[in-house]
Amino acid sequence: MVNLKPGFRVTAVDRGPFVECAIFVPGRAFTASDSGVFSSIDEAREWGEKTAASFGCVKGGAA
Repeated sequence: MVNLKPGFRVTAVDRGPFVECAIFVPGRAFTASDSGVFSSIDEAREWGEKTAASFGCVKGGAA
């Protein structure tokens, strides 16, 4: 993802049979604020972008 505000992270990790996606906010570097497990990277990305926007992580307010 591009256009994240400083300190925010969105990760997607391909684990083979599934993909994990997590949202990290400033001050909680090692504890995800929200996460999910998905069957594809596309599903994970869609969820990550939507969830990041809901957390206010994205510059300009949209993914």
